[in-house]
Amino acid sequence: MLKELKILLSDSKASKKFLFSLLIISGGLLSQAPLLSATLYSLDIIDSSIQISADNLKKINIIGNNSGNVIISIPELTLNNVYELNSEQNLNKLKQSIPQIKSFKVVQYSLEPAEARIIINSYKNISPEIIQNEKENFVTIKLNIDKSSNFHTNNYEKPFLKESIKDTMLGKIDCGNVSHDLLKAIELKSAGNIIESEKIFNNILEENPENLWSIYYLSLIQIEKSNLEEAKELINKNISINPNFFASYYALGIINDIEGNNEKAIESYKQAILLNPDSQNSHYRLGLDYLKQNEYEQAEKEFQITLAIYPEHNGALQNIGLINLKKSNFEKANKYFKLSLRTDSLNNLGNLLLQSSELEKAIEIFSLALKLEPDNDILNYNIAKAFQANDQTEKAIEYYNKSIKLNPNLFNAHYNIAIIQAQKGENKQAIDSFYSYLKLNPGADDEDQITSLISKLEEIVKHEAP
Repeated sequence: MLKELKILLSDSKASKKFLFSLLIISGGLLSQAPLLSATLYSLDIIDSSIQISADNLKKINIIGNNSGNVIISIPELTLNNVYELNSEQNLNKLKQSIPQIKSFKVVQYSLEPAEARIIINSYKNISPEIIQNEKENFVTIKLNIDKSSNFHTNNYEKPFLKESIKDTMLGKIDCGNVSHDLLKAIELKSAGNIIESEKIFNNILEENPENLWSIYYLSLIQIEKSNLEEAKELINKNISINPNFFASYYALGIINDIEGNNEKAIESYKQAILLNPDSQNSHYRLGLDYLKQNEYEQAEKEFQITLAIYPEHNGALQNIGLINLKKSNFEKANKYFKLSLRTDSLNNLGNLLLQSSELEKAIEIFSLALKLEPDNDILNYNIAKAFQANDQTEKAIEYYNKSIKLNPNLFNAHYNIAIIQAQKGENKQAIDSFYSYLKLNPGADDEDQITSLISKLEEIVKHEAP
């Protein structure tokens, strides 16, 4: 082995080729991506505070501080069951301490890992205070109420779920009474309790076989179970009872999307919109289908209508941003990404481009994201990966070092710097960087592999000319 090393080291090109073979054998040429997403363990209402327990929780942003409408946004947080967090029990617990609270929502946006938002509406101004608990992975957000602000008791609103059913689902269509049982079944389904909700929907149909909402929700349940033919039968039943019931066509659009019938899906959503122009979900999904066909003008039009109905629709904001990014309208793209208060959509897009080896585009996307959030350690790390893949190693090291400065525990940045250093023949520096990686990542799955690689590099260093 030593003789082989001496021969190879006499030729710098052969030396690099030999080192490459060592790295390939060791599986070291692939950049590693850290786990970026925090996972929520629990969200509890304790007196006038919200207590969050989550691993890898790095950032909490508050929007609308000292106002009656407050958004607490948590980037890169994955919620296992968003509907459970929106229970009436949580709202009531909060109202016991703060009777001025109108509504309490927890929203998870479409991309995973995604941003979670806690949206609170109150008749009085709220000043949230973030308190770091002594207990690891726990954060408390105390809601301080401004007692001097006015409290209008005559503006009481029902919990948001029931309001949304009444206002956005029924629209102008007469489809029977929205009974307590129906609301309960919808809430159970939203919370993921399919079996119990299905029982209640079927019980309602025993009393009223033409209850449109029960049939509609049973069709959605069949879609979730991938029983598309059964779902179609239920939808057709609804259409035969009332051909003007917009939700039937919306559900049919979902089935067509699943089956890849893009044109049919578009026609279904158009029909739903014709019957209920205020159906935000129909406009949004129609926009997505136009996007699939690269019909950007039509897609943006539908997303703009979605925003006119629901200005906080994050998916619509992001997609308008992406459309304008595609059209090189950077100023408009920047505006909508800022409105969505997120950079993770750009981050995810950059990663997709990186995986597709569209490296210049990936660098462009990460650069735009960094203009919005220059001190984001993950964005700096990801653009470094893109530069590394594009053989712009100096730039890669610059951004890896910045990501380490922002987050000293980002061990994969040390790993990737080591790879670049080893490829450039900077073996001593590579060894130091690999040791930094192992120190920050004790018990790593690839510890034996890296240790072996370090030994090989140390062997090379021994025989390098002084």
